[in-house]
This record gives sequence, C-alpha cells and structure tokens, in this order.
Amino acid sequence: MKKVILIIMILVFAQSVFGQGEVNKVGTTAANFLKLEVGARAVALAGAYTAIANDVSALQWNPAGIASLNRITALYNIANLYADINHQFMGIVVPVGLNNFFGFSINYVDIGRIEKTTVDSPEGTGLFFENYNMAAGISYSRMLTDRVTFGATGRWVHEQIWEQKADGFSADIGIIFTPNVSGLRIGMSITNFGQDMMMDNGPLTTFSYEPREDQEGVGNRNLDAKYQVEKYPLPISFQLGAAMDIMGANSSFLPDKSNRISIIFEVNDSFDNAMRAKYGLEYEWRKILALRTGYKQNYDLASFTWGGGLKIPLRGMDLRFDYGMADYGDLGYIHVTSIQIGF
Repeated sequence: MKKVILIIMILVFAQSVFGQGEVNKVGTTAANFLKLEVGARAVALAGAYTAIANDVSALQWNPAGIASLNRITALYNIANLYADINHQFMGIVVPVGLNNFFGFSINYVDIGRIEKTTVDSPEGTGLFFENYNMAAGISYSRMLTDRVTFGATGRWVHEQIWEQKADGFSADIGIIFTPNVSGLRIGMSITNFGQDMMMDNGPLTTFSYEPREDQEGVGNRNLDAKYQVEKYPLPISFQLGAAMDIMGANSSFLPDKSNRISIIFEVNDSFDNAMRAKYGLEYEWRKILALRTGYKQNYDLASFTWGGGLKIPLRGMDLRFDYGMADYGDLGYIHVTSIQIGF
C-alpha cells in the first residue's frame, strides 16, 4: 500500500511542478485530429484512459491495452463535435494464439463543406470544397509477463483541405503494468511521434504584373508559381496514468463482487501544450451497467465530462453500448456514442 501511495504522490508532484513555465506552442503542429478522443467510455472519464484502456479504443490510447481482449472484437465510434465536425473511428482486434494480439483501425474526421471566398467575393463565390482528415493504423500487443503488456502502432496519416494535402507516418508505443495490488493499473504511452508533415504546394497559381511606366520594354508577365510552405511536426504526446479500485473484487479497501468503483489519474505532456491533468471516476454494477464522470485540468475550454455504459450478453457475443458527453465551454457540449461487439 505504501508503494501505491508513493506512485500517486509522484504523479501529482510531476503534474504540479513540471507543468509550470512552459513555452506555449499551440498551433505549431500538423495532424491535430490525432489528438481527438476516441471511445465514449474514455470521453466520459475525461480522457484519463492510458492505464485502463482495455477495449478496442485502446488502439488509439495505449496499444498495450488490446491484450485484454480474448476474442475478436470490433468497435464503431461516432462523435458530433463543435462547428458541425463529424468524427468517426472504427477498429478491430484479433487475438492470435494465447499471447499475440493484432489490431486495425481507421480514424476519420469530416470537417464538412466550406464555401470558397476571394478578395473580390468575401461573402462567398458559390463554390464549395471538402475537407477531411484520415489515419489508418495497424497495432500489435504482447503480454511480456503476467503483469506487463506492451504494444505498438504504426499509422498512415492524411490531411486534405481543398486541393492541398499532406501525408505522413506516425507511431505509438505503450505499456501497462498490473502489480495485483488493490486493482492498481499503471499505464504509459508515447503517441504521434514520426516524420514532419507538409502540405503540398497545391495547384499552379498565375501572378499577373502590370507594365511599369518607368521601364521601357517591360510588359505584362503571367508567371506560373506556387506558394512556399513549411513542414510541421506531429503532435507527439506522453501520457502517464494510474487507476485503482477503491471498491470491487480486487480491492483491498472495500471488497465487493457485485460493485466496482475505480479512480483514475493521468498526466499528459504534449509538444504543443503545457502539462495537463485528467481525473476519472467509474462505477460498475455486475459488469453490466456503468456510470462515469471526469474532469480536465489546465485545459483552455474542456472541463467536466459524464457518461455511462451498458453491456449485454447476446447469444455468445458481448455487446456493449457507451455514451459520453464533454463540456467544452464556449464551444458547447460534444456527444460521443460507441458500440463494441465481441464475437
């Protein structure tokens, strides 16, 4: 128990000390859609999920977590975000043998149609263009010991706005340690590290020059040219979290076979933001009904989160519905729904 308390104190100290005085790099990374939260359960717990990721959404949070799935399991997630942005995630995990787990995922963000404007038509030209972002990944996880699991993900990343696009590759690695002490789980992951991304220069643009009266022989010139763009790094991020059952079958505080209450704490240190903290609380009854809430600290707009889940055994399959809602201040609330099926 002393070790458990020490771990929690270290996490709290790291969040409070190392999160101070950092340079603000907001808006300096590419492919920021990779930071969007996946899975209604994770959203309801404020994203404090690295240590307890044990469903298909672990493909996005901590690939080590897919080793918790002992059957072929698929998940579909849809989120209605601010500004009418639609976010969808699909993933499947396939166990191979007793100790190897493979996962495949697609992360898609539809920003919607945007009307083209120009200097001459600032209110719109009547022409519309589509914007979307997409990532496709393959993951592998393996149980190194009965207490330690390791996982990794490789991912192709694509961004497109009008006629410009960017492609790149990213990777995640993660580990989960379960010391068998009062349901304690410790998780760590590094996500979205890889090559810098750059939008291609788009279509040729013609620049017209008026003749100069002070120079004879200089006339109109139409030059084909492209805008010069720069490369931007991916939003690499480090997560460290811990979860503990204060009530439940594995709890040393309040043993209970029918009810489980877990508390989760996580710190997040990303390239483009100061260190931030997430707190989650989950209650589960007979592994069927779950209620969840959470809070995000040191975020500009995000704060409280809520949600719940229902698990239904169905003809040899496990069917689970989850819902999550998050408060984003001036941007309003976001709603996330997930369905997971274990075959």
